[in-house]
Amino acid sequence: MRLLSILAAALVFTVAEGPGVARPSAPEPMPVYDLRVSLLENVEQPNRNIWQGLGQAGIVQLRQGHVQAVLTMFSAAPGETSDGKLAARFTAFRSALASTRAFEPGRCPAGPGRIATWFELDAPALLAAAPEEALSWTARGVRVFSLATGHDSELSTSAFPSGPARVVGLSEPGRRAVETIMRAGGVVDVSGLSDLALLETLELSKQLGVPVIATRASARAVRNRPGSLTDEQLRAIAASGGVVALTFDRDAIGDGTRAELPDVLRQLRHLVRVAGPEAVALASGFESGAIPPAGLGSAARFPRLAEALIADGMSRATVSNMFRNNAARLLCGAKP
Repeated sequence: MRLLSILAAALVFTVAEGPGVARPSAPEPMPVYDLRVSLLENVEQPNRNIWQGLGQAGIVQLRQGHVQAVLTMFSAAPGETSDGKLAARFTAFRSALASTRAFEPGRCPAGPGRIATWFELDAPALLAAAPEEALSWTARGVRVFSLATGHDSELSTSAFPSGPARVVGLSEPGRRAVETIMRAGGVVDVSGLSDLALLETLELSKQLGVPVIATRASARAVRNRPGSLTDEQLRAIAASGGVVALTFDRDAIGDGTRAELPDVLRQLRHLVRVAGPEAVALASGFESGAIPPAGLGSAARFPRLAEALIADGMSRATVSNMFRNNAARLLCGAKP
């Protein structure tokens, strides 16, 4: 009986530094909601698979990193402007994820052992031609909408202009699309927008009383790169009730050739200080082709990031907000 008691106690405590001195076991793993994971190519390309992918965020790595939810992108192919064809591809993509029994689209939170899955639509040409189609896409399960990424689009000028600099901001179709998205309950992703387009989107969000999101965020005050956000922009996104989700892309947070874990910590410290602890989240960009910092090469390393933040002086509550609670509040109405 005494032996059984000792064995039971050993599951909870480990003895240290002499008789009667004990330390608690390691804390429970911190769950993660990752707001930028690319899964489409893992489904559609024959040489890729959803279990391993590129080794960054396949099902294996997501489970190792205690990822409970992802926001994944769905993009129109070049020249693909037919709503019917795009919708058929989206249905096939969503079904392929659900068939793994690892991803659970449309449920928040997901069931035990499942990964809740939201979708972001990147199809500016489609929405420019028919802004009202945003209603159909929210009905299909799209939660977030991108306006422009690496170049100007029919909806908006980009932080990465493809031609001579143009002070345009949102186009007229872009303004109609943003209003439709917001009224339909969708969330506009302000990542990659020119400063003017971002300002105009924030003005519309304030008028309608809805949040926005930045899924490829980084602080301009820490590293001035195209697409980075000023402190004023960070505060405005937070004031909308939205979140700024730090990208792990080394081109955004490093010197363009290399990024390390301390670069991630510097960015997150600044984002928390400026936007507040209830407005910061994570958007790794895993499986998208972006190169992550050394030491954070896959979702399996999220526990290492949590440990580093806490060792750096950040409270466990703030890290928990950043890893899960803020994203859950925005995307599924969950309370911290």
